[in-house]
Order: sequence, then structure tokens, then C-alpha cells
Amino acid sequence: MTDKFFDKEWTNYLRSYGFPGSPHNNFHQIANNAFNLLPGTEAVYLNKALSEQKAYTGIAPVRVIPYEYDCLYDGALQLLLNDQYNEQQLLTVYMNVISFYKERQLQSPAGTTQPAATQVYNGIDIIDISSEGSRIDYSEQPTVTGPAMPAGNTPSYYEENAKLGHRFKDKLYLNVREAEWLNKFWNPDNIFLSVEGCCIAVIRLYLACMKVIDKECKQHNSTVEDSVASLTTKVLKIAYKGGDSTESAYYKERIESDIYLTIFKRAENAVREKYAQKRKLNEDFPYNKCSRLFEDQIGKLLAEAIISKEKAVPPADRVTEIQLNAQNNTRWKQFFQQIEERVNKDNYAACVGDVIQLAALNINNPQKENIFFDASKLFAAYDREDAVRFYLKYLHADLRSENADRKQLPKTIHKSLFKTEQEKQSFELVANNLIQTLNLKAALEEVPGIFLKKRRTVQLDAAAIEAVRSAHSETVSHLNRLLQDEEPEDEITLAPAAASITLLPPVVEIRTGNEMVFAAGIALNTQQQELLSLFRDNACSLSADAVSSFAKERKLFKDQLIESINDSCYEVLDDLLIEEYDDTYTITETYFQTITV
Repeated sequence: MTDKFFDKEWTNYLRSYGFPGSPHNNFHQIANNAFNLLPGTEAVYLNKALSEQKAYTGIAPVRVIPYEYDCLYDGALQLLLNDQYNEQQLLTVYMNVISFYKERQLQSPAGTTQPAATQVYNGIDIIDISSEGSRIDYSEQPTVTGPAMPAGNTPSYYEENAKLGHRFKDKLYLNVREAEWLNKFWNPDNIFLSVEGCCIAVIRLYLACMKVIDKECKQHNSTVEDSVASLTTKVLKIAYKGGDSTESAYYKERIESDIYLTIFKRAENAVREKYAQKRKLNEDFPYNKCSRLFEDQIGKLLAEAIISKEKAVPPADRVTEIQLNAQNNTRWKQFFQQIEERVNKDNYAACVGDVIQLAALNINNPQKENIFFDASKLFAAYDREDAVRFYLKYLHADLRSENADRKQLPKTIHKSLFKTEQEKQSFELVANNLIQTLNLKAALEEVPGIFLKKRRTVQLDAAAIEAVRSAHSETVSHLNRLLQDEEPEDEITLAPAAASITLLPPVVEIRTGNEMVFAAGIALNTQQQELLSLFRDNACSLSADAVSSFAKERKLFKDQLIESINDSCYEVLDDLLIEEYDDTYTITETYFQTITV
């Protein structure tokens, strides 16, 4: 029923705002349901407002539709963007279209109707939705446009073709009026707009806001052009009071250009905000004495328009993101902070993927290695292998940068990653190989092996064993010869002794309060047990000086003693038993309970 209202023109309208198709699966069904809710007479008016308006083919093969369609399409699009697309809300849009149509009918002379073939369009109440690329001039005489500029040949700043309306009229399917709005000022030249994706987003928001202001002006039988012209006259009288009348035309054109440019700058700042570009333009009206006048006549309407239309600005695509990150070396920190705030033990794997994606968008950022370094610190608390992978990626990116600084991880993080000397040595070997070869793929493949439990291997010297065996054979042979040379003694026959069994009292194991019994699989010598007893008696914490004194009294090395205890208990704990923090050695109480019985 309403399919004829939302057909090709609707598709092109969505395309002009960056949508490839209808953003709602049940769009046409809801549109039909809303139409059925209209009273009979109102349904007739809606059909007249939309169906009886015939398309007008002008000088070029373009499709031109009345303003009623703009009212319908804009209302439907806003509902979709705000997740309010339903029968009741769309019914309100239909009623707005009907209301506007009735107003037009009242303004037209009674009994007069114009055939569609000769219908007059004034350049205000029309939308050019053609996808053909050709444009139509609505004046009496057609305007001859110059040849299209070759691709990649951007015109200079002061050439007429450099203006945004000329540059993007075909690419963005602009109608004549939209192109004129963009041609009212010279193309702003800044690094943000040099990114085409950003420039297009600003243009779309600027044009959307101009349409909102124009609709508001229509409520007072005016247009946005009339409002700008009125403001221009007022500013001219204030800013150039007593000026030469011969220059008034120049000043008038300049003021008009500044008005449109101020609107464009405010649209640009809104896009900068959405695209996480912190640096903003000066968007003040350049005539200080007339600032209040500008805000009252246009500024307030513009602020409301930006709020209502900025949701229609599409997110930056991949190419745009890469270009923005290359321009702003620290832009990534905003996105990394968001990841840092939401990461936890349940979603850290997804956050790892987010960081990898963020790094990919910073491929042309000369400081991209800092993303990997911060990620290594962030994920050290969740997965040791991921943390090491990010550090190796940092090291690889840093070595290929202009100023390689090879930052080291903080000491506390380093100790949490590598809990044994063996793990530390394995990591250093992988890192050194990466520094020498720059083969990141090979380094990443070796990461799991860093944390594998390695059994101690004993290598036997076959030559030494054979030498001992040979010496033993000679000794046995020599003893046999000696025994054979001795005379045999008289044999003495002994009576077999009577077998007896003596029952001894059972052995009772007596343990003192200071002795400890350790879990199966833990073998400790006397000195190691004494040190653990000392830990037990001091709430599982000893100063470094106390451990040093203990080791010195027994003629041992402190570090070797601590390491030997950790090695003996590692199979049971899968972690270090004794850890050093500043100048203190500590044992986690649960670990101590685990190794003792």
C-alpha cells in the first residue's frame, strides 16, 4: 500500500545519508500498518499529497519530487535513527505531511490546479534524488557547467571549482540548492577536512542542518536564504556603519559568506567530537558586535539542528580511522582507555581482540608501538602469554621505528610474568633472537614454550661408565685368583640353631612441636627445613638481613638457598613459595599450609 511512497526515491535518500539500504527489517509492514490507522479522510489526503505529485523531468534527466516527500523521508529517517520506528510514531509523520499539504491547498487559488507537466518548481520545495549524476538548473535559462575535473586533481584554494559544492555535487548526489549552500564560502583548508571521509561527514551534517533551519523558516513564510539575507543587512549596518557605498556590495558578499561558513564550522566541530578529534575550531561569529544577533536569528536553530541530526553522521570507516590516527599520534589513547575501563577476567579475551584491532587502525601511526607496550602491562594480570606476545610486538615495532628506546616492563610486572629463573632465561632468549632477526612470527610461536615445565635431565658419560666397569672386572678377577691360591680349611659342621622369635615393643614416633612434616613430593634438607621453620615462627615473613644472617651462619649463599627451596616446592605449588618484595621475603600462608601436613 505504501510501497509506492518508499521506493527508489527513498533508497536514494538513505544513500545520501550513508545508508546502503533500509535500516529496519519490517519497514514496509510498519509503514502499511501506520497508514491503516489513518481516518478515512486523512488517508485520502495523504494519497493526494504524495501520489498526485508527479515527477518533473527538466533540462537534464533528473527526478524532482515535492517538499512533501522531504517531510516524509526526514521524519521516517529520524525515527529509525532514534529507535522509535513504530506505527504510532510514523502516524505522526503522516499527519505532518497531511498538514503541510492542506496548508498548500489553502494558499493556492481556489479551483486552480497545475498539470504535472507544467508544474513550477522554485528551487526551494524540491529534492533532487537522481543517481544519474546530471543536475538541473531551475532558472529560466540553463546554466552551462564546466568540464568535470580529472580524478585526483584537486583544484587550488581560490579557484571556483575548489568550492565544496562543485567538488562533491556528483559524488554526493547534490541538488542545485545544496551545491549553492556549499558554494557560499571558499573551501575551508585544514588537516581534518583533508581526510575525505571527514569532509563528506561534515558536508552531510551541514546540509542536514540547513534543511532543518529552512523548515523552521517556512513556518514563518520564509527560507533560510531570506533569513541569511536579512541578517547580512543588519550586520552590514552595524559592522560597516558609515562605510563607502561603493564597497557595500563587497562587504555584503563577505558577511553572507561568513554566516554560511560559521554554520559549516559548527557542523565540523560536531563531527570532530564524534570522531574523537579533540582539537576544535573557533566557531564564533567573526563580527563581535553582531554575535548576539547571529545567535538569536540562526545560532539557536543551528544548535537544535545539530543535536537532532548528528546521529545521522555515519561512524568513521576504516580508511578514515587510519588517516586520523596518522594525523593525531595520541588519538588511540581515548579508545585504549575505554578498553582498560571495561576489561575483567571474564571478557579479557575479547578485549585482547579490541586492542589488536586498535593497533591495526594505527598502522601508519609513528608511535603505534606504545599501544603494544601498554597492552602488555594491562593483560599481565589476566594472561601471561598474551602479555608477553604484546611485549614482543612492542619490541618489534620499536626496533623498526626511527627512535628505538626498547622500554623495559616495570619490575613488579616482570616478576609476575616470570616466576622462575628458567622462565626468565627462556624469555630473554626469545627476545634476543627477535632483536637479531626481527622475525616476529617465529618469536610469537615460541611464547608457549617459555612457560612449559621443564624436567631436569641427567646426561650419563658412557665412556666413564665403561672405564669403571672395566676396572671393576679387573678387581674381581684379581680377587678370584687370590682366593684360589689359599689352602682349604677343615670343614666344621655346625648344628642348626634353634629358630626363635622375639617380640619387640612397637616403635612410637615422637614429634616435638617444632618439627614439620612436608607433603609428598617435597624433599628438603636440614638447612632448608630450618629456614622454613624460621618463616613459620615469624608469621611467614623475614627481612633480607635475617635470611642473609641465617645463610651466612651455615656457610650458604642466600639466593641459592631461596631458589633451591622454590625449586623443591614448585612441582606442588606450580608457583614460587618464597617471594621477595623490596627488602622482605614472604610466604603466602595458603602456600605454606599446602606444603606442610
